[in-house]
Amino acid sequence: MKKGCVNSKKSQVTLFIIIAIVIVVLIGGLAYVYRDKIKNYLSPRTEVEIKDNLEKCLKERLYESVYLIGLQGGYYEIPPQNVNYMTSDLPIYYDQGKLYLPSKDKISEEIGKSIEADFGLCLLNLADYTERGYKINVRDIASSSVKMNNKMVSVVIEVPITITQKEETKTISKLNSEIKFDFEEKYNAMLEAIEIQKSKPQDLIFFIPESPGKFNIESIEIEENIILYSLVFPEEIYDTREFLYSFVTKI
Repeated sequence: MKKGCVNSKKSQVTLFIIIAIVIVVLIGGLAYVYRDKIKNYLSPRTEVEIKDNLEKCLKERLYESVYLIGLQGGYYEIPPQNVNYMTSDLPIYYDQGKLYLPSKDKISEEIGKSIEADFGLCLLNLADYTERGYKINVRDIASSSVKMNNKMVSVVIEVPITITQKEETKTISKLNSEIKFDFEEKYNAMLEAIEIQKSKPQDLIFFIPESPGKFNIESIEIEENIILYSLVFPEEIYDTREFLYSFVTKI
């Protein structure tokens, strides 16, 4: 009885081994037959990777755009009321009693224009995916929205992107990013400076009583009675540089 029992157990083990081998062979056979579909399957992770890649780049563009817009007095496209200084056109904010100030909404719009102009740089990061067999189609940016609140600057762009491999296609419709930066503080400091200029139109602005120690004021007389002001904030914004908010007044 004991010998028969041992033989029975050996037979069961052998049967299990045979079944396991059959299963492995079947799985291997199916994998070989459907190898192209398996190889070219567009995983959800690929879509997430591409979106993360683009949003990381978008954040860099946002930093750059905020820095540029500060240098250019709140504008990407400089308005007609401007003066040229060292190959750059700079907006006039105050001209002998007349004000030409951009609103916060206008500045947000100008940041969006800058991002839209440079977003093509982000698409260069997708070259690796195209080399791996993905077909990526990017249409023109449909719209961009920049907001400044709660000491943050955020951007949302609508840009239809399709990712295709073989017969499968996925779509990314929006990209989002934000940075910690209080643009409203800088804007309000500029308003304070302009109020001082209005109250003392023949004087240079050296100090803003309401904002002691938060920033420095630098001024250059471009021409007689034409002053370029820069509010210099000791705050890293892009590439470890200080943030400058620049504008021109005619006194």
